[in-house]
Amino acid sequence: FFFNRLPYRFSKALYPSIQDSTFLESCGMADLIATCYGGRNRMVAMEFTKRSLMGEKASFEELEDSLLNGQKLQGVLTSNEVQEILLQKGWEQV
Repeated sequence: FFFNRLPYRFSKALYPSIQDSTFLESCGMADLIATCYGGRNRMVAMEFTKRSLMGEKASFEELEDSLLNGQKLQGVLTSNEVQEILLQKGWEQV
């Protein structure tokens, strides 16, 4: 089921020699599960959505400061890095 997903396809496009088993190792799956169900990115995204639905505006920086006790979001930085790769490779979609 995992092999038709975007992270897999993106990784294979950048690193064709990567082994499929890398994506099925317990550390990779555990990281994915922890991020989806309890990570700080999820917590901030939920608060962002909740506030947006209530008509309140808050930036990710504001939410990061108020919710994470000095920790930083990883999702925003990762997204920026992925966007840069997409631009460099000409893979972005308008």
